[in-house]
Amino acid sequence: MGIKGKLTASMLAIVVVLLVACLILTVQFGEMSVTTTEFFRSFIPSMVAVGVGILLILLLWFYIIVFYVRPLDKIVKNLNSYKSFNKKYYVTFDGDDRMSELNQSITELVEENIQLRSRLANLRKHISNPEQ
Repeated sequence: MGIKGKLTASMLAIVVVLLVACLILTVQFGEMSVTTTEFFRSFIPSMVAVGVGILLILLLWFYIIVFYVRPLDKIVKNLNSYKSFNKKYYVTFDGDDRMSELNQSITELVEENIQLRSRLANLRKHISNPEQ
């Protein structure tokens, strides 16, 4: 299961837990001998707080996906295609943070690896054909 799947599963679990908590609160408030207006006077602010909490969790989830998971997926996908198919490693994304530093470092490592491979190929060619 990828990072997106784990985040989606955890978000679903949080929403289910919050809905069960709201259901339990409703049942407990329903059993108490209070009038309907007093019930809604205490219940509606708690529902608004739970709704805002869910909205904030969804926003956090969105930003984590956009700014960390997608760039990591791009980096991993390009690294795998570089290793498997000798395609050029080229990843760009917005931001000037640790993710861009990581991407820059990986780009430098890949370029050094390409240079070493070409040197090694030239060395093998020179060893196999010493008269050239």
